[in-house]
Amino acid sequence: MFSQRQIIIQNLAYSGTENRQIFHKLDLVLGNLKTGIVGRNGIGKTTLLKLIMGELIPTTGSVTANCRLGYCPQDLSIYHNKTIAQFFGVDAKIAALDNILNGDYSDHDLTTLADDWQVKERIFSLLNRATLKTRDLHSKLASLSNGEITKLYLANLFHGEPSADFLLLDEPTNNLDGEAREMLYKMIQLTTKGILVVSHDETILELMDQILAIANQGIKLYGGNFNFYQTQRDIERRAKEQKFITAKKQLNEAMVSIQTTKEKHQQNQTQGKLLRKKGGDPKGAMDFFKNRSGRTQSTIGKRATRLVKTAEEQLSQAKQALHEKYELNIKLPNTFLAKDKMVAMLDRVTFGYDNTLPSLIHSFSLTVKGPEKIAIRGPNGSGKTTLAKLINQTLVPREGSVQLMVKPNYLDQNLELLDPNLSIIDNYGKLNPKISINGTHDNLAQFLFRNEMVTTKIRDLSYGEKIRLALATVLLAEQPPQLLILDEPNNHLDLENLATLISILKRYQGALIIISHDEKFIKQLNITETIVTPLISTK
Repeated sequence: MFSQRQIIIQNLAYSGTENRQIFHKLDLVLGNLKTGIVGRNGIGKTTLLKLIMGELIPTTGSVTANCRLGYCPQDLSIYHNKTIAQFFGVDAKIAALDNILNGDYSDHDLTTLADDWQVKERIFSLLNRATLKTRDLHSKLASLSNGEITKLYLANLFHGEPSADFLLLDEPTNNLDGEAREMLYKMIQLTTKGILVVSHDETILELMDQILAIANQGIKLYGGNFNFYQTQRDIERRAKEQKFITAKKQLNEAMVSIQTTKEKHQQNQTQGKLLRKKGGDPKGAMDFFKNRSGRTQSTIGKRATRLVKTAEEQLSQAKQALHEKYELNIKLPNTFLAKDKMVAMLDRVTFGYDNTLPSLIHSFSLTVKGPEKIAIRGPNGSGKTTLAKLINQTLVPREGSVQLMVKPNYLDQNLELLDPNLSIIDNYGKLNPKISINGTHDNLAQFLFRNEMVTTKIRDLSYGEKIRLALATVLLAEQPPQLLILDEPNNHLDLENLATLISILKRYQGALIIISHDEKFIKQLNITETIVTPLISTK
């Protein structure tokens, strides 16, 4: 029964690289519900999914699932060198079927096929569900876009055999076009499977039964969808703000009380001295009052220390809880790009990866001047990234020409500019060697890489953290970029930093060419022109 499908986490602890503790004594039971996971980049969202899937081993504790799990990861590159048949795990069956149909087969082929005569039709059906037109099951996944690979994953999870009972999805909409996103939303609504999804897509989060929020203070479940979670979080934040205000008030009152007590004690001492002087108190009595005064002053000092320490601890705790939310605060340098300056020119560009197939881009022309903001939009596999790489001159057109009047800064989806074996600070220094060490630390701090964090290797960062670093190396480069080309820069960024990224790009003074499937994101960037792929005609 559905209610019996559970993922049970008991007393789980896990530490990442450099013994950075991510989870400690975590107890969690996930039933057959739709659960959305939210939290800042690097907090442990993907780590939790990998622990459940068994890709990571807990330091202590256990994870138990009494159901079949299905997983769609963020990192799609692990299957790039596999064929479509290998991805679905049917390559041996298809080879056996081909041998049998060709009349050149063995008993081993019959055993391998195991009467699965419809294996090709079943895979073609899944390809159709993923809206992929290819009929070549031996083609490599590297020939597909990330969005097309994601659609393969999702088609297999929701409709493949053997069927999974509980689906773990890590940022599934990042690479999907609008049509594919709508299909995923519908599948989530209709499925009876349990779902655990990491996402910053508010539409998906609105479809959830509960929200699992991960923060430095721990994990908390909110019954209800994303709107309910936001309402509850706002209530909690107002309570934290009130607690902070109260703690500040208590500290001030403690300081005033201590000062008043000290002043009163000093007044009593002064009056006592005057009385003794007038009355001619004997020396023994004077010594008695002097010692008593000293003890009283010591008592006041100890009481004051305790009172202030308690008030300061309460204020510190309230302040820490209040400022759990973190934000990027970035000062962009001036690009000095004149309004009418020519930036890039494409003249009747034609390009295709396979000369035997129709061109992906045909006779396309484009002129980019001054601080224009251009959005490239279109279905998965329609040539958006290809166009970006042609503009960046990473690819060479089959026909036509591409001219660049300024040096472009290009941030691709795979973040190839980052060396996974180097640390954060070494990567930044390698790409910006003329910036001083102090300047490097200041720039990295603007993107929330501070203190020991800068020594972390790139391979140990979350996807969101990698994107943040890539943005830091590009936006705060030695020479302010006059042409910025970004391919899905909002992918993997947590909810809190999406608004900050939008603010940064709106303030950016150079020419911007940006690819994104997120219509809401694009609408907020003051786009001056939109290019829709596929590009099959002259502009």
